[in-house]
Amino acid sequence: MEDPLPYAPLSIPIAGRVDSRWDPLWIHGDPSALGPPVVAIIGTRMPDPAARALAHTLARDLSQRGVRVLSGGALGIDAAAHQGALDGGGRTAVVLPCGLAHCYPRRHAALYRAIVASGGALVSQFPPETPPTQWTFPRRNELLAALADVVVVVQAPDPSGALIAADSARRAGRRLMAVPASPFDRRSRGNVRLLRAGARPCVNADDVLAYLSETDGALFARDATHAPVSARVSRPRASGARAPSRARGPDPLTLDEAGSLVYEALAVGPRHIEEVARASALSTSRAQQVLLTLVLAGFIEDRGGGMFTRAEA
Repeated sequence: MEDPLPYAPLSIPIAGRVDSRWDPLWIHGDPSALGPPVVAIIGTRMPDPAARALAHTLARDLSQRGVRVLSGGALGIDAAAHQGALDGGGRTAVVLPCGLAHCYPRRHAALYRAIVASGGALVSQFPPETPPTQWTFPRRNELLAALADVVVVVQAPDPSGALIAADSARRAGRRLMAVPASPFDRRSRGNVRLLRAGARPCVNADDVLAYLSETDGALFARDATHAPVSARVSRPRASGARAPSRARGPDPLTLDEAGSLVYEALAVGPRHIEEVARASALSTSRAQQVLLTLVLAGFIEDRGGGMFTRAEA
């Protein structure tokens, strides 16, 4: 850091949250910033503007409801999440890929000071003088997953560090969520992979809070047929398959403007993605992303061949 920081080793486990392999952790700031409840919001260093804005909004809304926001302090999605938590008046913690005597990335020195000043914390598994190196980043991602109750991947290419953290979350039995995205978006191919593997879709803070409220079962059961019903995850279906039907359509208040436009475009019956895009005045790629979100939410069905229709009542 540019100025010396006070730091001290913190004995593990933290209220039984993580095991002794991380003992000790080095911390600067308030240890209570590590929760619970703790939600890790992670993703690429080079997000598109929509993903960056979503990370900020998600962190802001969660922090306003008392959730601690955790991330890795990197550029892009991580920084947006930390800033969102601050803007929401909450507390956030940074899991660093180096010791606390270093500031990485250096341009985030002011952000880190704001985090500590607001009751947050900087956390590291490494002795203070350890520099960031190729091997410290995967270890950082493992610790980040271990400290979280839920891990949300906002936008991640494949491969990426965010996917390492997601895999660590799966192996540690943590709940995993991913923001739905177009399979044609290279920056989001990691999200598509996670959703296909069973991660739960996340489009807003309410999705995360609902997942936090579920206390039984593990997301990734080794044998799904023996997992509790509440622990089983609806996986995205292959083209032509039908999403679970709902008793009624979505409450308009649960959809954003694009979601409402696309859902209304399907009021006349099955339509091709190009027709949906024209009717909703959206680009084809944006319409496709919204359609995928609605399919995963069970509001519409993918009929195959680019055709979509509202889910049966």
